[in-house]
Amino acid sequence: TLTATNMTLGGQDLGEIVTFTPTWTNIGGSFESNQGYYAYLKDMIYVSIEAELSASNTVGDVRVDLPVAGSDTHQAANSMLQVQLFDFDATRYYQGMTTPIDSNTVQVRYNIVDGNEIFGQPTTSSAPFTWADGDKILITGFYRIGS
Repeated sequence: TLTATNMTLGGQDLGEIVTFTPTWTNIGGSFESNQGYYAYLKDMIYVSIEAELSASNTVGDVRVDLPVAGSDTHQAANSMLQVQLFDFDATRYYQGMTTPIDSNTVQVRYNIVDGNEIFGQPTTSSAPFTWADGDKILITGFYRIGS
């Protein structure tokens, strides 16, 4: 019989929630808020990221760094990171997902429907909406980390 108490991984208690400040690419200006949380679950990371944009933000092909590097790009691609983009003015959510740029960075994409097909498209200054004060980017899910 083996009993384990106070387990740690990488200096963090297993399942302990850790805060971090996400690093974004292709978003200029200051945020109303920009926060993230993650927790280790064995060789998986659960991550939650929320950024609220201000009137000063410029938006392009949005990318964000993960709090802990994925095991490789393949594992990041098979992750379950879901995206919600919130248009404050229209009070409407757009669903999407992330795709890996490398094991540290993912691209934010939104879904569009074309007939029976669903495609993930990168964000632009006017897609899926014209970004403005109060708009939000929400990312949640799991991915596998390196050993």
